[in-house]
Formats: sequence, C-alpha cells, structure tokens
Amino acid sequence: MRRLNLAILVSLLFNCCNLWAQVSADPAKQSVFKVFELFFESMQNRDTVSLKKIIRSQSSVFFMSWKTESEDMIITGGGGGSFKGFMNSVGNPDGMYGKCRNEFNDFEIHLYEGIAIVSAKYWCFLDGINKNNCGRYIIQFQKSPNNDVEEGFEWKVSKVDRIVFNKGLCD
Repeated sequence: MRRLNLAILVSLLFNCCNLWAQVSADPAKQSVFKVFELFFESMQNRDTVSLKKIIRSQSSVFFMSWKTESEDMIITGGGGGSFKGFMNSVGNPDGMYGKCRNEFNDFEIHLYEGIAIVSAKYWCFLDGINKNNCGRYIIQFQKSPNNDVEEGFEWKVSKVDRIVFNKGLCD
C-alpha cells in the first residue's frame, strides 16, 4: 500500500511539474489554469458561490457527459445538463457533481483570441483510493470583456464536456 501511495505521489508531482512548465511561461494560460483549478475545487466543496463567479454560461446545455463503450473510443451515448441543473446538483449533498476527487494529467491548454480550451485526462476517486471512472474533460472558457472582470477572474467557464472512458482504458 505504501509503494502504491508513493507511486501515485511521484506520478502526480511529475504531472504537475510538466503542466506547470507548460502554463508558467504564459500569463494567459496561468489565468485559465487558475479558473480550471477553482472550478474543480469548488465543485468538490459544493461551493456554488465560487462557481457562480467563474461560470459565464447559463445556456440550456452547460455540462455534457459522454461515454465510450469500447476501446476504439466510439462515443455511444451522452447526457446533458443545464447551468441551473448543474448548480442544483452541486449544491445538493446527494447530487452527482462533487462526489469525485479528481486527479488530472495530460493537460493541453489552447488559446484562440477570447476563447480558451483545456483538455485534461482525469481519474475519479469516490472513496479516496479506488478509481470509479476515468476519461477526459474538455472545458471551454470565454475571456471576460474588459469591463466585466469580476472577482479578478479574466476567464470564465462557458461549457464542460466530460468523456467517460470504458473501464479497460482506465488502467
């Protein structure tokens, strides 16, 4: 068990160092990454007040979850949720969102004028040790207009897609 914990720690430190090397050279990427971290931290803590500060979208489809059923990564189904439904679930102690402690690696951050896209592989741990599922988050951010930078957040989450891999791809 100790070796497993040490291996996980070393892996996380290596991945964080790689990500920081990618992000630290670019202030815009740093700003996007700050909001990415706060989004998942707030979701884990069921902190809807912080989420409202960093989410721009109130569209009918804010959070989409897709599933793959085979190793060829064909997406077989999905379901979406509105901003309101997402926030209600985060705020509910029995809600689906916020139950996972997510760990991330394999980050990519792309900036296109006023749009940023973060893609990151994740592992969801429900009980702190065992993987429940894994996949990839693809999150779109919009840059706030100069007169709309609230609470110091230049970038805001506008759409979240989560692709859940089949169990065979989580190892």
